[in-house]
Amino acid sequence: ASTPAPEPIVNSRWSIDSSNADYFKDQAGVGLFLQQDSDHPRIYVIKVVPGAAPHASGKIQINDVLLSVDGVELRDERVNDIRRKVVGPMGTYVRLAFARESTSPPTQYEC
Repeated sequence: ASTPAPEPIVNSRWSIDSSNADYFKDQAGVGLFLQQDSDHPRIYVIKVVPGAAPHASGKIQINDVLLSVDGVELRDERVNDIRRKVVGPMGTYVRLAFARESTSPPTQYEC
C-alpha cells in the first residue's frame, strides 16, 4: 500500500526578507528562514517561525537541508534563487523536500 503524498506548505505572511521588499510586495513566505554558507552549496533551515505552517506540522527542524522545491532537485542554486521559488501569492502552495543529516542514515521527507 502506498502512503498518501503529504500536503504542501501554504504561503502565508511569514519570512519575507525586507531587503527585497519591492520584489516581494504582495508576496508571502512559508515560515522558514534558510541559509547557505559560502563554502558549502547546501541550503538549510536556520529558523522555523512559530505559528507558521512548518512549525505547526512539526516536521521541519533547524539544520534540515532543503533538497527540492516543487519536485525540482536543487543544483547549484543560491539561497536568493530559492527564495524566489518558495515565496508566492498568499494562499498558494509549494512542496518542499528536506533531509535531516543528524540521523543515521539521513532521513528524507517532503512537506
